[in-house]
Amino acid sequence: MRNLTSDAQLVIGSYEERELGEAEVLRRVDRYLCEVETRRLMIWNSQGERWYQTLTELCRRHQVEAHLWYPVLSDRAGSVHQILVTSALGHRGYGSLGRWEGLGCADETFLFSCPEHGDDRMQAAGEIITLLGRYDFSGVFLDRIRYPSPANGLEMLFCCYCERCSALAGQHEQDRGREAVDLMVDLCRSGWTGGWDEFVHLSGLTTLIERRYRAIADVVNTIALAIDRSRYTVGLDLFSPALAPLVGQSYRELSRLCDWIKAMTYTHAIGPAGLPLELHSLARALVSSDSAIAMAQALRWTEALLGVELESPDLLTEQIERAIEAVDGSCELLCGIELVDHPLFPTRIGADQAEELVEQVANSAINPIACWNLLYIPRQNYRFLAQRL
Repeated sequence: MRNLTSDAQLVIGSYEERELGEAEVLRRVDRYLCEVETRRLMIWNSQGERWYQTLTELCRRHQVEAHLWYPVLSDRAGSVHQILVTSALGHRGYGSLGRWEGLGCADETFLFSCPEHGDDRMQAAGEIITLLGRYDFSGVFLDRIRYPSPANGLEMLFCCYCERCSALAGQHEQDRGREAVDLMVDLCRSGWTGGWDEFVHLSGLTTLIERRYRAIADVVNTIALAIDRSRYTVGLDLFSPALAPLVGQSYRELSRLCDWIKAMTYTHAIGPAGLPLELHSLARALVSSDSAIAMAQALRWTEALLGVELESPDLLTEQIERAIEAVDGSCELLCGIELVDHPLFPTRIGADQAEELVEQVANSAINPIACWNLLYIPRQNYRFLAQRL
């Protein structure tokens, strides 16, 4: 085992401002930074720029790098989504099959604008540059650089077919998009157990999937090129390697456009990006589509499709290893471990689980980011992390 270097994430939304207030937020952040030696703190803030001033000053006192945590394609403060991603069946933003009932329960809607035809990437770049220059940030951490996940509904895995995307794709590709859900259900019922790449080939959606990879890379590249990289670093928040292909994220391609990547290796979290939620959402979609498919069968099929075993004690280690292989040394790689007892999401990490997660990371070749809001990490949980630094 080895000593770790640790980063952390902080969210200031309406719930935090209303239920905790500024004094309690700052008390919790200060206590965490006093007890856990932290290199970088990612700050997501939707409650006014005064928070940036206060929090970057706090980071400076603790000699911690403050990084602007910025959602690009969904849930940007003040952003109006002019073109939502659209399924081949006409769903906008959300599908219906397997959709997680928790969407929209907090400040985050997880409604995504079209990466190819949303008109806000340059606006996002401008906002980032302004905030980087106005406050004492060391870099930007780009989040929501993806298409919807199974939590948004199975139909949304095969988008975008907004009006402008449909015009470029043509009728044949859109027909394939409509048929993809039925094909997935048929394959599950039949017992076929291939992987995601095999499914894409069988469905005839190779062109669509490649287009999605290019679109996400283009969004990241546009923003990264606009930032002064001699002064600021660019980090990316990517889905766990098992899930990244489903949302248009290519570790290999994106690693060449940034300085560092955080893999959302969430093996316990019940929320978007969490492996348990995303796999169960996909399995529920299959069950709801065909009464002949049992939940256990659908879950086994989904695990085979994505190459994971949810109950494996080595799940976190396996995802870390896949991320290391995918990045192949192109940039720094970190893994996110969910240590929270969260009041808004059904993610309750106890001391035993927290200790196990920290030890698994300590046995790996990369460093952790304490996720995903340090305000809700119990003191007993982050002490395990502090002991390994």
